[in-house]
Parts: sequence; C-alpha cells; structure tokens
Amino acid sequence: MDAASMIDFPEEKWAWSAAEVRTYGLAIGAPWSTMDDNDLGLVTGTAPTVFPTFAVLLADAHSLRHHRLRGIDYEPLDVIYASHELEVFGALPAEASGTT
Repeated sequence: MDAASMIDFPEEKWAWSAAEVRTYGLAIGAPWSTMDDNDLGLVTGTAPTVFPTFAVLLADAHSLRHHRLRGIDYEPLDVIYASHELEVFGALPAEASGTT
C-alpha cells in the first residue's frame, strides 16, 4: 500500500476571529507588561497582534488525530508530533477564513 492511498485529507473550512487571537495571545503569555500600552495592544483593540505560531493550529485539522491512516490500528490520541515548521511571509490578519 503506497502512502498516498493510506489517507484522504478532506477539504476543511477554517476561520478565526479577533477574540480567538486574543485568547491565544493570553495563553502564550502576552502581554509581557500590562502597564505598557504597546504590550497591551498585543491582546486588545479590534485588531490584536496575531502571533505567527497561531497559524500552526490550522495544521491540526489535517492531523492523524482527526484522519486515521487506513490499514493501521492505532489510538489517534497517542499520536505525538516531533515538530512543526512554519514560514510566514507577512503579518496575519486579526480575522480570517478559508479552506485547506
């Protein structure tokens, strides 16, 4: 069985809002200082800063935890990833949607 026939990745719709961007920013420790307006701007306002690592969350939609490999018996929640790689060519918007 070749690797291409072992898994089908269906089309996945995705979206994020400024609220989710704020929540992610707070979860990773932003702002460093609540007394610094520049730091506070990372998680406040209508367009909070989108940290590049936020985009890695989209990759989870196509993970082996959600789409099983055919012909292999395994527990999806036991799948461990060694790494992720992300190349960002510009700032990510505070709100976005699309299809992968």
